Amino acid sequence: MSREMIRPVLELEGQHVHQQITFHAAEVERLKQLYNAHSAVARLPSDLLSVIFTMQATTFYNTVVAQWDKSGYDEPSHRPIYLWIAVSQVCRHWRKVALDCPELWTTVVLDERVAPELVRTVITRSCGLPLNVVVNASEEHHCVGGCAFKKVPEECYSAAISILKEILPRTATIVVFIAMPNHNDVWEALTCLHGAAKLEDLYIEAVGWQPYSLRRGTGVIVPMELPSQPLPVLRRLRLREVRLEWSSRLLASSLRHLDLAKCETGYESHLGDMLTALRCMTGLESISIDAVPYPLADAEYELVPMPHLQQLRVPADEAGAQFVSHLLPPSTTCIIFFDDDDDGSDRYYKTDPEIHISDDVLLCMRAAVDHLLKGMVVYAISYEFYEDMERRCNSSSSCRIWAADEHRDNLHLPRPWASVKTGPCRLQFDNTTLHGPLLTRIISATDLRHVHTINYLDADCDGARVSMETLRGAKNVLTLRMSGDATFAMSAVLAGWTRPACMDGETRKQTTRNTAHKRAFPPDWIGLSDVVEDDKLASGIVEDSDAPPVDTEPKVHDMAGSQPLFPHLRTLSFFQVDFKLREGEKGYMFDRDVSTVFRWCYSSLYGLDVKGFVECLRRRATQGASPIECLEFDACQCREREELIPLVRAVDEVRWDGRRLRLDDGNTVVTGRSVIGP
Repeated sequence: MSREMIRPVLELEGQHVHQQITFHAAEVERLKQLYNAHSAVARLPSDLLSVIFTMQATTFYNTVVAQWDKSGYDEPSHRPIYLWIAVSQVCRHWRKVALDCPELWTTVVLDERVAPELVRTVITRSCGLPLNVVVNASEEHHCVGGCAFKKVPEECYSAAISILKEILPRTATIVVFIAMPNHNDVWEALTCLHGAAKLEDLYIEAVGWQPYSLRRGTGVIVPMELPSQPLPVLRRLRLREVRLEWSSRLLASSLRHLDLAKCETGYESHLGDMLTALRCMTGLESISIDAVPYPLADAEYELVPMPHLQQLRVPADEAGAQFVSHLLPPSTTCIIFFDDDDDGSDRYYKTDPEIHISDDVLLCMRAAVDHLLKGMVVYAISYEFYEDMERRCNSSSSCRIWAADEHRDNLHLPRPWASVKTGPCRLQFDNTTLHGPLLTRIISATDLRHVHTINYLDADCDGARVSMETLRGAKNVLTLRMSGDATFAMSAVLAGWTRPACMDGETRKQTTRNTAHKRAFPPDWIGLSDVVEDDKLASGIVEDSDAPPVDTEPKVHDMAGSQPLFPHLRTLSFFQVDFKLREGEKGYMFDRDVSTVFRWCYSSLYGLDVKGFVECLRRRATQGASPIECLEFDACQCREREELIPLVRAVDEVRWDGRRLRLDDGNTVVTGRSVIGP
């Protein structure tokens, strides 16, 4: 056949194949829609989907705003805020729900990388609801997609500023990130904030190279004329890395929450300026300030009443203490003192009891604590220290003190820890350890006679003795709750026992003067279960005179001689504690790398030593302490039930996850379950 005859045949066959492809594609789409219509996802009610979409959009918004300065410019920072738009592409039903839910479209990002058409589309779909506006004044050299002409971002930025002025009357929240040196357009637009009748939350942060701490004198400075008139309904003001004068109009009387992070308040500002500003904001419910100005020399200031204050967060330094001493908050206000150190180095520097703290700082802190506890009594204390073995700067500590009016009727009635922790504490010290020099001096000078509950969670065994000695004044403690690795040292601490030198006689003979070090011997709390009831061992006499005469004993913080700690203790609770396992066995629950955590403990096995704890109870009885009436183990692990027999015999009541243990035929622990522990 000739080519002219073959061509029509091929074209006809091609048309037939194309028709078949079109038909089958349409059929696949029809069957897909039919399948989706009967799926569980498509049958979800529209109102339920709207709630789910709104919650996800809010989560994305909060996450992006919190991490905006860390996002960089590889991807536009606003993109994660609109990740929820993907739900509109699942099916027609979901798309209709998303388009018909105006709450989803209330977040507006004004950025040089966002086209004005998209912004106006979002505003239109919000249907007049109050808006959450994010203004990003980014670096001038960044452009849309990384390849557009410079005029494109300039046009987008100019349009964004114009849109900001237009939507101010509808705006409820404004978040401003400033990363460009020339940001006068932003201040000009915000000068009209008095027209934002619905504005309740304002957040301004300098990012990139513009934080005031990096560019002293040339960073982001909030203009004094911002806004041009007072804001009527502004409830929350948050500023970060900017400069603000205490006479600024942003410090409105309507404020309920004030947060100033790493802000400069003027070179010549003093405590009097700050107190004057606060007198006009007596409705504040929370204050967080990490840089407090010092008072003028020999100046006297009147106390400022803050009748609605619920939480105050200030640095644990001289200026912060003096500021707190000039406030009159309610007795229910929680005062948080924190160690302002981002890298964590100063936090560990302050854990050494030998470190000297200025007498001025100590006097101011003690005066502040006395002022805050005036007319109140302390009834509960909690200390929690979490240690990151990989990055110490990620470790954290918190000491909380609960206090109540001294005339309260039920003040002396003991309360369980679950009830205590639900109420607001009076004082809180963050990133400062209980065995550090600051808290040891402050708490030691505090009246602890009415404390009946102590919660102690610590990953540092070496600091357990000093921490407990700091709390020795709490002689009427009835409940002690413990968790963390420091629990393993508590048997020796509560018994008032310190490892005697004679237990390391052989090691001492082999240790020369040049190699002697405090880590050459086990810590002072190890070995209570190995003590032999011998006069020489108990007294710590070393008969071998060949031992090197060096001071290798650990220093012990002694405050009250041989008197037992917490002599009236009734209930001892353990939370998430591992019991000892046989050497080489696996199964520890609460430590990921036992071998490295206790690499310095020599032959001591990781875990709670039952034998040592029973010896602790015996020694406390001989010292005149009241017998412990109840032992509680919550979420602990004990693979061998026989380990619990000595405890059940030594204490009247032992409870495991709320169930009381008893002995069956004197050899078996019974709880109604076949397994003890998780």
